[in-house]
This record gives sequence, structure tokens and C-alpha cells, in this order.
Amino acid sequence: MTDTRRLSTREDGEAATWFARLGNRAVTPKLLRDFEAWRDNPANDAAYLKVEAFWEASGRHASDPEVLRMTDAALKRRRRTPQWFTPRIFAFGAVTTCGALAVAVVATFSAIFPAYSTSPTEQRVILLQDGSRVHLNVGSKVRVVFSGDKRRILLTRGEAFFDVAHDANRPFIVDAGRAGVRAVGTKFDVRRDRDQVQVTLLEGVVRVDPTQGRGSWTLAPNQQLTLPANTAPTRVATDASRASSWTTGRLVFSQTPLSEAVAEINRYGRHKVDLESADLSGRLVNGVFNTGDTDAFVKGITMLFDLQSTTGSDGTIHLRTKPGAAA
Repeated sequence: MTDTRRLSTREDGEAATWFARLGNRAVTPKLLRDFEAWRDNPANDAAYLKVEAFWEASGRHASDPEVLRMTDAALKRRRRTPQWFTPRIFAFGAVTTCGALAVAVVATFSAIFPAYSTSPTEQRVILLQDGSRVHLNVGSKVRVVFSGDKRRILLTRGEAFFDVAHDANRPFIVDAGRAGVRAVGTKFDVRRDRDQVQVTLLEGVVRVDPTQGRGSWTLAPNQQLTLPANTAPTRVATDASRASSWTTGRLVFSQTPLSEAVAEINRYGRHKVDLESADLSGRLVNGVFNTGDTDAFVKGITMLFDLQSTTGSDGTIHLRTKPGAAA
């Protein structure tokens, strides 16, 4: 355990500030990189771990039997039909009242089970009541549905990294449409892309239950499971830290086909990259790039593969093989 008594007031204050800046708000890639640089200092890292431990300890009270009893009682009170509603209300009044009730139900549902989303150019870190953390990637959306015996997250689009607080009595379930991912205390990434779901495990153990077909899959650290729309799931070994590098504002490519690297770069950049020469797709890319820094990626790729780049009127960057260049 970290000896927090050795930490200075300044370090504790900086750690708390970083924790607040990263919680429940949009974050930029630069902010993430600055945070990682700050945390490289062992004393800063220890201070931040202290703040995290405090948050997780506070979150555990959410599963206290008395707290759960009071929460359930409150939910039951809010679900009751108002006493003034009777079948004798006139038609217009009934329609109006039903509309008001519908709005009230939606508002109540949203308040109890909040949703969080990001635009195509932002990320967001969400601190949950149990001490878990959800890092939303660009263009993503989740809804938090916590009940007495389960912690459930609905990933309706995009990608999210989950750092789950341990609670053996309340499993943590991510519903991503084609699959449900069950964990207790672990770190994993879930990406929902059209009809495909991809699960990557960094720490602990998760079980993936496809919604179509039979059986389930148990993943160990550095394993990745892909569930396509029309074919069987596939499990492969991977470098999970590289797969989740986006959470630090960086993209790490290792023997990555250029077409895949471009697709990742395009997720974060305002101006898209277009490979005009089909023979370029399979070329392998190695390197580390900042998310959103499309210009640096293009510069590196054009030098590495001796390519020609032109920028269209809409800002799209077109890459092609230079005339006369060797394939």
C-alpha cells in the first residue's frame, strides 16, 4: 500500500486536480499526454493512486445493504402511478396527462440511468458511483444501468475502456448488442463497429457471451475476441496495451497494414486520408502517432514509402505512389 503520509500537500493537490479534470468531462488528446507525462514522476503517480483508492473506497458504499434498500425504496416510490390519475379524465386531459407522464418517465429514467456520449472529435472519462471508470473514445455512447445486484453498461455505439472496481457480489456487465461482457474487477476494452464487436482484455478475466449462437468465451490478459456479423467469433493473442493506447492520446502501430492504420488515423483527424493506390493497402506500418495529428502521420508515411500526397478542396489528403517509383 502506498504510504500517503510521505506525499506533500502540493502533490496531493495536483493529483486531486488531475482526477477532477479527467472525470465526467470531455478530454483532449493533449490533456491525456500531459497527464501521462506528469504521472511519470513516481511521487505524482503515488499521489494519484491515493486519490483513486479514496474514490474506489467511497464507491464501495454503493453496495452496502442499507444503501441498496434505501435506493430500491426510492425507485419504487418514483415508479408509482400518481394518485390523481383516474380513468374518468376527459380524452384531451388523458392525452395531455399521458404526455406529461411520458416526459416524467423519460426524465426519471435518464436521471436514474444516465447516458454519456462523445462527439466525433472528443473523448471523455466517466467516474461511476462504484469506483469504476469508463473512458469513452470518439463518437461513442453508453448508458449506465446500476441496480441492487448488477452493474450494467449499455454500449450503444463506439468504443469504451473499462477499469472496473472489484465487487464479487455485483458483476459488471457490458452489453454491446452482439455480445455481453461480464467482469468483476478488471480492465478491458470494448469496441462496437457497425455489426461487429471486439473485446480486448488487459487485466483480470472476462467472459463474453454472444447474443447469437451458443457457448461463451473466457479471455485472459492480452487476448482479443472479435465477433463479426456473419462469421464465427475469433480469438487471437494481442498486445492489449497497444490496443488501448488511444486512452493516452496515442496510436501505436506494429506491423499494421497501412489501410488499417489509415482507418484508425481517420477516426480522430478532422481531415481524412485516402489511399488512392490499391497496392499501398498491405504495406506494414510501425510507429507511434498522436491521435488527431494527421499531418505528422502523412509526413511519416510519405517519407517511408516514397509516396505523393495532395490535398483536396474538402481537406481530404490523397496518397498515391509517385510516378515511376518502385512498388
